[in-house]
Amino acid sequence: MDEFTLDRSCTTAADYADKVLESLDLPMKEEISNYLSTDGYGKALMKHNGIDKTSYGLLIPNDRIKLSEQIQKQNDCVEMTMSM
Repeated sequence: MDEFTLDRSCTTAADYADKVLESLDLPMKEEISNYLSTDGYGKALMKHNGIDKTSYGLLIPNDRIKLSEQIQKQNDCVEMTMSM
């Protein structure tokens, strides 16, 4: 779990998009919400950054490898070791 950060302040894709947009220095940032689906943008950002939604908040990988991918990689390594 050292490879992940749990963000409890974000519980939805829209929350994550708002947090990312908040950190950017954009002209007319407040007006963006009239034209942008923060839910859709948040889902796209989460997929791009390998973020998983949990009941505790968003699980953000430090190296952009999703939890499911890391588990699969570990399973593959265990299978390889056991078969040798």
